[in-house]
Amino acid sequence: MEIMMNTPKTVFVGLFIVLAVVLMISTSAFVHVYAFKLTSDSYDDGFKRGEKDAKCDWNRCHGHGKDDSCPRGHTVVYCDGYRAGYNEAWDTMKENGVASDANGNICNLGPDHDMCPGH
Repeated sequence: MEIMMNTPKTVFVGLFIVLAVVLMISTSAFVHVYAFKLTSDSYDDGFKRGEKDAKCDWNRCHGHGKDDSCPRGHTVVYCDGYRAGYNEAWDTMKENGVASDANGNICNLGPDHDMCPGH
């Protein structure tokens, strides 16, 4: 019976196998958690979420204004719908020139979207 010695080659092969297994497990977990599946509703789902987020951003409910960047981890189709819905909703609100201030009171906006107190 031959005993394996801790030669540099044996240590390297062992570390390589451990690293490969860890990489496979972490990659599959990442894909499972963050990759969203393309469906026939992906564009519409993105569009609806974009509209919702635009309305929130318009009223600065997250402390910032316009940001039509798609949330991480979605398909290109979803993100295309998201940006379209976001910008359509944003443009509609801008044309109407109405928003609410920090207390929820309706106020008219100036051309630079800066006339609401607390905005």
